[in-house]
Parts: sequence; structure tokens; C-alpha cells
Amino acid sequence: MLDPGRGRTKTGRLWVYAREQRPWSGPEPPAAIYLFAPDRKAERPVAHLAAFKGILHVDGYPGVEQLADKEGITLAACWSHSRRKFYDVAEATASPVATEALRRIGELYAIEARIRGQSPAYRLAERRTFSKPIVDALNVWLD
Repeated sequence: MLDPGRGRTKTGRLWVYAREQRPWSGPEPPAAIYLFAPDRKAERPVAHLAAFKGILHVDGYPGVEQLADKEGITLAACWSHSRRKFYDVAEATASPVATEALRRIGELYAIEARIRGQSPAYRLAERRTFSKPIVDALNVWLD
């Protein structure tokens, strides 16, 4: 973005919030909203989502953690961002711990591939039956 008075530009941010439920048989049409901000401060998503209620699928940006304390919002962390850290370690060091974490996360990916496109109720039931035990075991294993 232009930075008047300094004779150059500086980096601004374009925040995007998207809704896409079609792959999961959700009832709402796809939508996206783009909001400009001159920085990447955590106060931006907090202000942008002040009236939001529901499940918020988030990436690794730490600024959204403040939203976890807000009533009516549940943060759903992104497995791919968690997986990436294990992948980087496995590639760099051949760590058996990182490799095992990737294997376990891969089991969750396989379940998601199998249930993609099914109804929300079906996916929830399958996740409770098959994914929850894997996540619970992963949690114990990581601890």
C-alpha cells in the first residue's frame, strides 16, 4: 500500500473470511468477505468477528487465540498446520517420533477422505466412532 510522506510503499493485509460448505453437504451457499487492514495485529480478527458465533476453522495464526475465550465461538484448529511441523522435522531429521505423528495424522486424513461429501450427521457419527479414538490416543502419546 502507498505510504504517503515516505515516498515508498509498505505491506498491508487483506483478511479473508470464507464459508464453503458444499463439500460437506452444508446448507449455506459459499461466501467470502475481504477486509483490508494496514497491519496483521491480533485485534483485527477480534474486531472483524465481533458478532460471529459458531465454529471458526483457523490456521496457525496466533492472533485468533483470543477468540477462544469469547462465548459462542469454538475454534477448530487445522490439522494441516499441525502436520506441517511434524513433516518439517521428519524431513530434516528422520525423527521416528515425527514419522509416527505423521502416520497417526494420516489415519485421520484417510477417515476424512472416506466421509467427504456425506451429510453432517453421518460425518459427526463417523468422527466420533473412528477419529475420536485416534485423536485421544494421539493426545496420550504426545503427552
